[in-house]
Amino acid sequence: MSGILALVALTAAGAVGIRRLIQLKRRASSTTTEPDPVTPEAADRSVVIVDNGGRPFVVRLSYKRRVATVYRTRWGEAVWECSSSEVLHSFRYRRAFVGVDPRERKMDAEEKRAKKKGNAAATAAADATTIDAAAPAAPRKIWWFGGTSVLLDLGRRRYVFIGWVIYTFTAYDDIVDYVGTMGNSHVTYPFAVGKKNTYLMIEMTYIPNHILRTCRADWLEDPYYVLYESDLSPWIPGMVSKELGDKPKCPGTYLASWVKSFVLKDYTLLVDRQWD
Repeated sequence: MSGILALVALTAAGAVGIRRLIQLKRRASSTTTEPDPVTPEAADRSVVIVDNGGRPFVVRLSYKRRVATVYRTRWGEAVWECSSSEVLHSFRYRRAFVGVDPRERKMDAEEKRAKKKGNAAATAAADATTIDAAAPAAPRKIWWFGGTSVLLDLGRRRYVFIGWVIYTFTAYDDIVDYVGTMGNSHVTYPFAVGKKNTYLMIEMTYIPNHILRTCRADWLEDPYYVLYESDLSPWIPGMVSKELGDKPKCPGTYLASWVKSFVLKDYTLLVDRQWD
């Protein structure tokens, strides 16, 4: 009897092992095989990536399939169409964040509040800014409204940033918000807000939120200002500073040291900056 029980137990264990192997193979195939591209006609939303005034990529999002496809734009081509452009990558995502400027966010919030109150003029204005499948439904108030970069949540804290370059990384916590601030000369400053850290995409670094909270309140809306202008030396390992707080020294003094100490985990560059 004991021999039969042992054989049954061994068979059950083998079945569990086989199921586990099948699950691992399915997971590996789903992460290594790119899905079919999202065509311009099938896109639920298209985001034109902005880099220093240029528009190197267009991201097509399919909400139903949860797939995002990155197209490389070509000089002189209508970026909203990009029908002849090269497909660079397609990703299956869990959640897609579009980097929208705080000013556009504020305008959208005001229009939504007015819409709820039944203001007909504001309702028409809000409807006019709606973005359809492949192109703006109506002329934009500002040409770069609608988002200037994209952050894709692939699951298990793996993310893809699509901006001036395209790279993947692993976050140290769950990202809950994403902002795409537009600066001078149409240089974008996107950042992602996590539960414990804020990630600064163009510098490939992060700042713990408890450090941001020690800085001036009016700086918190732009973590890049904290990175570039404040004295972060008290938190850099191996660096001694008599000043603790938010008093700026020479702008950029500690930028290189900070980025070296607070690097993005598993950073992998997929597509470098495009200049043509």
